[in-house]
Amino acid sequence: MALEQIKGLIPDDFEKLCALYIKFLGTTGNPSVTKHSHDQGIDFIGIVEKKNNSRLFSSKSNINKFYLIGQAKHYNDEKVTTNEIRELAGSIYLLKTQGFALKNNPYPNLIIKSFTPIYVYFITSFYFSEHAKRLCLNSDIVPIDRMLLAFTFGLNIDYYNDDNKFCESKFSEALSSINYF
Repeated sequence: MALEQIKGLIPDDFEKLCALYIKFLGTTGNPSVTKHSHDQGIDFIGIVEKKNNSRLFSSKSNINKFYLIGQAKHYNDEKVTTNEIRELAGSIYLLKTQGFALKNNPYPNLIIKSFTPIYVYFITSFYFSEHAKRLCLNSDIVPIDRMLLAFTFGLNIDYYNDDNKFCESKFSEALSSINYF
């Protein structure tokens, strides 16, 4: 049931689903979806803060947060290729160095220092080519495909009704709670 919901999403809602996925992973508060135009290749952003997830941080470390950032591709029958993985890698590099194609920084509230940890996700509603999957693994980009999304949301009791069945309305409500950056 969750897989059918994912397949039926429009691209805007698929980006929100990706933000909902990183929220599931433990972001602080609600993660955000970026605007469609001039997003500099970034579709969703979440922050994990030390104060809320103390087990993920060393008590002796001065790192107080890390980011979960990524790209969403809503495909029905097209596999993600290495070109798209390279584009995301370049987008993350340019984000860290603030090399934007715009006059002004599109993310003025996003403070990323030289060594602030960023976990990069590429999430698709279809699958990855073998070469794209290998490139993700070799470059520490986390590849998430439709099956992992379906298991994550389909087995999450937050989206079940009183009859212990997947509830489309709870799923839709969760998607609508995601804001734009």
